[in-house]
Amino acid sequence: VADRPALCTAIGTPRALGILVAAMPAVVVGIGVDDDPGSSSLLCHERFDAAEILPVPDQRDLAAHVHSHLLQLVKVCRRSVVGINHFGLGIAGSALGSVLAQVASAVALLFVVVRAARRERAPLRPDLTGIRSAAHAAVALVIRTLTLRAALLLTTYAVTIGASDATGQAVNLATHQLAITLWTFLAFVLDAIAIAAQAITGRYLGAGDVAGTRAITRRMVQWGTRGGVLTGLLLAAASPFLGALFTTDPDVRALLVPVLLVAALGQPIAGVVFVLDGVLIGAGDGGYLARGGLVTLVVYAPVALAVALLGGGLVGVWVSFAALFMGARFVVLVRRARGDAWLVTGAQPRTGPRSGS
Repeated sequence: VADRPALCTAIGTPRALGILVAAMPAVVVGIGVDDDPGSSSLLCHERFDAAEILPVPDQRDLAAHVHSHLLQLVKVCRRSVVGINHFGLGIAGSALGSVLAQVASAVALLFVVVRAARRERAPLRPDLTGIRSAAHAAVALVIRTLTLRAALLLTTYAVTIGASDATGQAVNLATHQLAITLWTFLAFVLDAIAIAAQAITGRYLGAGDVAGTRAITRRMVQWGTRGGVLTGLLLAAASPFLGALFTTDPDVRALLVPVLLVAALGQPIAGVVFVLDGVLIGAGDGGYLARGGLVTLVVYAPVALAVALLGGGLVGVWVSFAALFMGARFVVLVRRARGDAWLVTGAQPRTGPRSGS
């Protein structure tokens, strides 16, 4: 249906750009924090006591981290193009290029970690007790992440069963893949605030500052809302032109415009959802996120399938995704944020790193 080389390259490039964007919050993790040097640069995916705040590695490590992601972006683009066009490997070539780029990036980051460990005279031997503790505490976030992945897979399944024939199914799937890739890229952009929210929330609760936690949460929600409005406006404005960058197929181009307009309308909600998700992860409230994710999935699944089976088409499925799925997450997270149950001060066990919004 779509022009395969352009489609494959277009799918890989926004994802690599998104990875780079996700690496940047370390630069601005001190948003809204006071001028105390110990509080303006933090690395907190858990709550710490005030005396346990950890500094971010020095600027050399940060530069190496960002450089690694830039390198990965270049390699993904180059190897995708070479693999698809020169060797004729198609999608397999794009996948191979991505895997090789990720392995190279992992090696580069491993070098950064080993160098920092030697500089700080930290042992490289795995701490089994710490690993077991982190694994146990991360179970709730694994469940939360599985519900998000299940919702995305369910959405793709709804797209496949909603088409009336094989040609329509191919057009729907190609359009959906482009739309979900652009949605994911914008999610990484908005997630930059959310990842910073984790660290800042951990710092304030670790120091026992409930009022400060409330204040910084309100500020970051405002940032998330404004960011969502901005990305939504940009996506809506670009929607008539983006299809031409990815495919020559007229049906995919035509269908992509209304789908992207629906995605654009969902951006402000997504901005708030991603921020509050990060805040609650930073607060160690993984249990609630797991339960909320299950409830959201149970609400969304039958509606998405019904929309597809009743002839709602790809646009209808995306309306259910942007309005119902993201709307349900919005309600679940805002309800929790307005209460006090998550505002537990003092050091808490690690709940694990953020694994996507």
